[in-house]
Amino acid sequence: GIPYPNPFNPTVHFTLQVTDPAPVSLSIVDVSGRTIFTFPAQFVSPGTSQWSWEGVNSQGEAVATGMYFLVGRQGQHRQTRKILLLK
Repeated sequence: GIPYPNPFNPTVHFTLQVTDPAPVSLSIVDVSGRTIFTFPAQFVSPGTSQWSWEGVNSQGEAVATGMYFLVGRQGQHRQTRKILLLK
C-alpha cells in the first residue's frame, strides 16, 4: 500500500496486502542505503496488515528531516516505497 500521510511528521502509516501466509520483514533505509530501523519480522496471514513508523532509528532516537525508503520483503517479493519526513 501507499504510505500515508506522505510527507509525514511524526508518524507514517502503511498497509500490506498479503495473498499467501508467509514471514514479512520491513525496514526503513536512508538515501545512502543504510538501514536505520527494522521492524521485528512477523508471520502474516493473508489479507491486509497495518504498520506505522514513528520517525525514529533502532535506538529510539528521532531521525533527521529527509527522504527514506520503506522496504518490505515477503518470500521472493520485495517492494520499496519513498517516504518523506518533514519537521
